[in-house]
Amino acid sequence: MAEVVRYYTHMPRVVIVSNRLPVSVKKVDGKLEYYPSAGGLATGLSSYATNGANRWIGWPGIASDDLSDIERKHITAELKKITATPYS
Repeated sequence: MAEVVRYYTHMPRVVIVSNRLPVSVKKVDGKLEYYPSAGGLATGLSSYATNGANRWIGWPGIASDDLSDIERKHITAELKKITATPYS
């Protein structure tokens, strides 16, 4: 049993870099809303985003030019909860 536990604690990290994150952001009536992204890769690999060892880098679905600094920081903090990192 110790051999099995040691094997699973050394699993490699998966880093996904794609044009979309598994979560998209939009602004509705001045408030940020988060919703699951639609589409092949985002849907198919979304379970990897919930694993704390993995990282997903991609576009959050909203142009950074449309956001204040505070909103950008809020999006980054929210996406960090699912191990996602936004880029724009």
